[in-house]
Amino acid sequence: QFDEALLPMTFAQVGMYDARKVLELLVPLLYQPALKSAALDTTIPQTVAKMVESIVHQSVTFGTAFDRVESASLVTMALECLTALADPTITLDVFRLDHPEDAADVLRRDAGAAICCTIFEHITLLGENVPLALNLLETMVDNRRGRENILHGIVKLCTKAQAGQIEHPTAEQVLNAAQWLVQQYQTIQSQAEEQAPDETSKKTTKYVFGTLETILKRACVGGLHHDIDLPSMDSRNAPLKFAAQAKEATS
Repeated sequence: QFDEALLPMTFAQVGMYDARKVLELLVPLLYQPALKSAALDTTIPQTVAKMVESIVHQSVTFGTAFDRVESASLVTMALECLTALADPTITLDVFRLDHPEDAADVLRRDAGAAICCTIFEHITLLGENVPLALNLLETMVDNRRGRENILHGIVKLCTKAQAGQIEHPTAEQVLNAAQWLVQQYQTIQSQAEEQAPDETSKKTTKYVFGTLETILKRACVGGLHHDIDLPSMDSRNAPLKFAAQAKEATS
């Protein structure tokens, strides 16, 4: 029933008020292991991620005419839903609580990749919700399936940016995609630090992007047993390599 309620939701059709009603109901339910387990087998995870994406797009499109206070509150609840879905400690299998690395009740690959893609693409526009987004990624990078989701989310974002498609990426392609994303973040960080009004803002910017880079490195080391070596010549050529591979995969 919750899945049916969320599936057709767009803010133009239903509005923020109805979105709030659904999320206020959904958040506490997902902290109940049985209901969370059932939700993982629906499109709820992807739909909540699309909700975050829709809010971000509308905030950019409508600018000051958009209700930023209400939208930030909705994103907060949406991220809390996604974190609960990704949390391996909310599980029916209590015997795995001592082995979160092999958690079962976590996001499936398609849903996890879609969520990570959304977070990586829009995190710089989440404002006060950036810490919650980082917490979601840190929750995922702590277990094997979460790291796989992060890596597939990186590839999903990079193929989207390069207008290509890679269904079954190799380790090299994943590494190239991760290096590409880190380089994108480094460029954004440099611009943000130049525009920062004070030292506190610069420190916050450095912390956010430093945390993102750490998450990406942990995902690569834990998921592929390879680190992201940005200073190397190969890593500087990674975006070109990835673009070529994405183009080749669709030709």
